[in-house]
Amino acid sequence: TYENGVILNLIEFTEETASIGLIRKLSLKNDINYFISRSEYKPENGISSQSTGVNIGLKHKLSRYSFVAFIGGVQKNETPSGESDGAVLNAVYGTRAELSSFKIKVGRQFSGSSVGSLVEKDQLNVNYSQKLSPLLSTSVVVRYLLTRPIDNNIASDREFISLEPKLKFALSRKSSVDFSYRFRNEKRDDLNLDAKSSAVFLGISYAF
Repeated sequence: TYENGVILNLIEFTEETASIGLIRKLSLKNDINYFISRSEYKPENGISSQSTGVNIGLKHKLSRYSFVAFIGGVQKNETPSGESDGAVLNAVYGTRAELSSFKIKVGRQFSGSSVGSLVEKDQLNVNYSQKLSPLLSTSVVVRYLLTRPIDNNIASDREFISLEPKLKFALSRKSSVDFSYRFRNEKRDDLNLDAKSSAVFLGISYAF
């Protein structure tokens, strides 16, 4: 739940996505993948939208421990205000060492919104993990998202930032417990007001 969420007209939603893909190895360092996806955006106010995407990705190994990937495609969107097509672009870089890993992703895509309009999404995701000891590890996920309406003058630009650090402790080879904190902040360009949210999570996992 967001503080000031009602004032900023933040609406809870669910998004269902299904995809199918094919990966083909071109060489020892290059892979190409094809995939089709279908998603449905369902806000609580009932103004739903659907999108279908066809994408092609190319992954190149820079070394034994690092890679870059580029994904591009076309997305068809169906909203209450009509149908439209848009380009989807993503770039990913990842690397890992003996005790750590790092991945960054930048991209642009489209989706529906709670007011029935199509929005353009520019996003940046950063993931970092570090093993502190044989039993203890930590990670942090940072996400930045900027949405812009492209077919509705009623909606406004929104900026979203999320920060989630996590601490994980291995109880045994098959079980672990993790503790995480998530901070989220969202603001609209037409209102001098932020909506903030904080949450604490405790998780227990066991592998059979």
